[in-house]
Parts: sequence; structure tokens; C-alpha cells
Amino acid sequence: MFARRYVPYVMFPVALIIGTIGYNIERAVRDVKTPSPGGSLDEKRQDRILNEMSENPVQVDSLKSHKFMPGSVFTKNISPSLQSLHDNKPQ
Repeated sequence: MFARRYVPYVMFPVALIIGTIGYNIERAVRDVKTPSPGGSLDEKRQDRILNEMSENPVQVDSLKSHKFMPGSVFTKNISPSLQSLHDNKPQ
């Protein structure tokens, strides 16, 4: 009965100390000088908007072709590295 009642009061400080030590070790080991690839998110967004604006707005796909809808759940959020494999796959 004693152990069941007072274990949280003992384990919380132990977990807090272990967490603090782990946080400080990770902070010392990781490389904080790694630059973000490709600039800021605002720059990426502006580049994407410019690319979309540079396309011809008059030529749009037909709604009957259903190219805007994914074929399945697995093709909904496909990574760019796999996109070329998916596009070349015969259907």
C-alpha cells in the first residue's frame, strides 16, 4: 500500500532528471548550424505561386477526365521521388 501511494512522488523527479540529462545531451550532440534547404517557406510559396501563374490559364483539363482526383488512397499523397515511377506505370 505504501509503495502504490508514493511511487508517483518518487518517479516524477527521477523522470524529470533523466529527461533533463537527455535533453542536454541531445542539444550538445546535434548540429544546430544546419541551414534549411532551399530558403524560407515564404520564398518557396512565392516561387510556387509564380510557377503556377506562368502556366497558361486558358488551357485546363476537362472535368470529365478526372485527372484532379487520385486513383486510390495510395496515390493521393505520393512523394516527388516516387511520382515519376507512378506516372510511367501502365494502367
